[in-house]
Amino acid sequence: MSSGGARARGFTLVEVLIVLVLTSLLTLTLFSAFRTGIKAWRTAEDHLGRVEGARQLLNVVQRHLFQAAPVILTYPDRTEFAFSGSAHALRYVAPLSMSAGSELYIVELFSDERGGPGVWGRFMPYSPEGVDAEAEAAEPSLVSEDLSLDLQYYGALDATGEETGWGDSWVGRTSFPQLVRISFRGERRSIVPVVMRVGGG
Repeated sequence: MSSGGARARGFTLVEVLIVLVLTSLLTLTLFSAFRTGIKAWRTAEDHLGRVEGARQLLNVVQRHLFQAAPVILTYPDRTEFAFSGSAHALRYVAPLSMSAGSELYIVELFSDERGGPGVWGRFMPYSPEGVDAEAEAAEPSLVSEDLSLDLQYYGALDATGEETGWGDSWVGRTSFPQLVRISFRGERRSIVPVVMRVGGG
């Protein structure tokens, strides 16, 4: 009797140990799954935050470009049409506010030419008398540290004066492009490009 009882108690202890081990493994599995779920959720939140930031920036730029003014910038040694752009940089003159009679500003937006993250901006009051050299030399402000800027311009002309469609440069011109295509790239993917008209055209 005592031998059978000891054996029963022994089996019971083994079963308890097995249950404890299985419970521990289940707990670890659930904890790992929970951590993975939290990480995925945070990644999705970060991406949504970047998308929302890009959309807000696109909305601002779209409003600016629609109100862009066809003015000339006067420098000590030259004059230039205000609108100018490259693959990763854009300059235009527009009111920062939608209010009637708002003051015009020279707006510059640019990213690293090597395609690294970060969008910077510089905002200077426009004057037909000339560009303020001190304002032009001021440090730009960081607009977004996660995104980079890609630009294309529609209406480019070749050497014969024929339209070439989309191009990544609009420098030395005396008019607006017909369209501007802007997209922001995140760390892993690009935000869907948006095509905009310039100057209310």
